[in-house]
Amino acid sequence: MRYIKPTYFIFLIVFTAACSKNPVPETMSPEIGFTLGLQSKTTVDNSNLHTSGSQITIYDVHSRTSPSEEDQSEAGLVQYIDGRVLECNGSEWTFSPKIPWTKRGTHEFFAYYSKNGKDGSSVGATVGYESSIDGASSQTFKISSWQLTLDNQFDFMYATASRDLIHNDYSPVPLSFKHLGAAVRFRIVNTGTSANAFKEFSITGMSDRATAEIKTTGAPVIVSTVTQNAQMRVARENGLAANGGSMFIHSNIGKVSSDGYFIMWPHSADQYDDIRFSLKMSDREIKDRLLSEVANVNNWQAGYKYTYNINVGDNFIIFESVDVVDWITDDLILEER
Repeated sequence: MRYIKPTYFIFLIVFTAACSKNPVPETMSPEIGFTLGLQSKTTVDNSNLHTSGSQITIYDVHSRTSPSEEDQSEAGLVQYIDGRVLECNGSEWTFSPKIPWTKRGTHEFFAYYSKNGKDGSSVGATVGYESSIDGASSQTFKISSWQLTLDNQFDFMYATASRDLIHNDYSPVPLSFKHLGAAVRFRIVNTGTSANAFKEFSITGMSDRATAEIKTTGAPVIVSTVTQNAQMRVARENGLAANGGSMFIHSNIGKVSSDGYFIMWPHSADQYDDIRFSLKMSDREIKDRLLSEVANVNNWQAGYKYTYNINVGDNFIIFESVDVVDWITDDLILEER
């Protein structure tokens, strides 16, 4: 296993080849390029990903089924790109030296978003990479134990793509990224006729620590657990004006941006049933209630964003609804470059 340190815009990018125990295939002058289907912003910093210092890490396994008269390279698999880092310099994504296309064969690309250039955050765990070049091609990312907290937030995204060169197609390869986690936020609206104030909120019982295994095919395998005494707690006084004053509870806490979303591991219905919350306002409070009893959802799925809407009135606190949106379509392409 190789260990490396630790998602739509159009960019032309290039990479360099890696060594392999198999002969390197014959190459030609066009360089490998990609169009990146990257999210326009992450939930952590609420900013465009086209930010100086942002990074993407890419791998590629090349396969040949048989040699030809014009290309006598041996059949087999070659680790053609081995964890090369693509970095945004503020105006474009670059890597040097360049990598040429092979003349024949199939390329299987595997990539992940590895660094946020705005705040310097990166994957909060070790990302291992494994590939098989001795039989059938396979590539796997293995993420070691990673606890998601308000201070340890990163939008891990991954992408796969394949290019068969049988038709001499050397155009840029599209990479469409998927989110490994779910995004969650809580919004309070004061619908009462008098001003009110938020005091404290916490959620406990969520599965905050996990390991993950991501292959080029199939869904990721995530094994999550509950860390003892773990909680997403916010204690601060925030005034809410009468007749509509509102706030996102976790806004600007730790690594959470102003939009209030924090990233959490996906939760099955059974895991979701263990989550409890407490809410304290200036005039009343709710203590240690099951989230599943007050909300109209029963899980958190990867690639979705959840907004819990809490209404505070003159004599009540009620969970009005939970808005669920597909992460991809919610903030897709705000601008192009």
